[in-house]
Amino acid sequence: MPWSVDKSSGDAGGTDPSVLLYVVKKHLRQAEGELDHLSRLLSTPSGTDRLLSLIYYSSTFLAPQLSRLALLLTVKLATPIPLVVLTPASTTLATASNRLRKLASKISDVRMFMRLWGLVGIYKWGAGTLRSPPKDAVVRSLVLAQVAVNAAYQVLENMAYLNMHSLLAFSKRTEGRMWLWSTRCWAAHIVLDFVKLERMRWLRNEKARGLRGLVVSGEEERAARDDWNKAWVCNATTAPLSIHWSLEKGLLDDTAVGAFGCVGAAISLRDAWRGCA
Repeated sequence: MPWSVDKSSGDAGGTDPSVLLYVVKKHLRQAEGELDHLSRLLSTPSGTDRLLSLIYYSSTFLAPQLSRLALLLTVKLATPIPLVVLTPASTTLATASNRLRKLASKISDVRMFMRLWGLVGIYKWGAGTLRSPPKDAVVRSLVLAQVAVNAAYQVLENMAYLNMHSLLAFSKRTEGRMWLWSTRCWAAHIVLDFVKLERMRWLRNEKARGLRGLVVSGEEERAARDDWNKAWVCNATTAPLSIHWSLEKGLLDDTAVGAFGCVGAAISLRDAWRGCA
């Protein structure tokens, strides 16, 4: 409905109140629809974890940027003993950076707590694979190997997390080894996933040539290719993180961790958002 002029009042800039009411109601309905969508997303553990993941990596990326900006806004006094004076802007940025780091730390703890029951999902994944295994023997072996390394990863992470909160009695040295090996199992999962993706692409190409099975439709081919591309990008962005956390001294700074993590988290969250439409 277009804007109208109230000519009877002589106010050329006036608008019809019914139009304003219509616009307000329209935007309220749109906002309600988005909130309902968000509610459906957060009603599942997977959806909640993906949203938290994006917030975690975004906070991890932004915190050092704010720290650098705060440093640039400090005033350095030319005195015999160099002094640095914090300006109101630099103080605000430094405080925001610290709060983002605390937020990321809290989210990391919450996500690990939510994964304490991850073995249930891994069991269902393994049982489902055994009941209805992939037709290709190579893919079947790769999936079963992924189930095994994910189970090892989840057990090690659970034990390390519980020990970190003094619920188990392992030494800190042992806990540190648990963290490292749990991440190495995650890295092994990513390597296996890369191999599985390449095998699936080869099988898809064989089908497209009519050498194996039935030729799929163009729409199915595009959907399969899009899923493959998304999975490959997610693996490519999480692989550096798995290597970083698999090393005792690490490999990346917080900026790189946040940047790599944001890509995979955004893709996963977008798929989850579309899936609960």
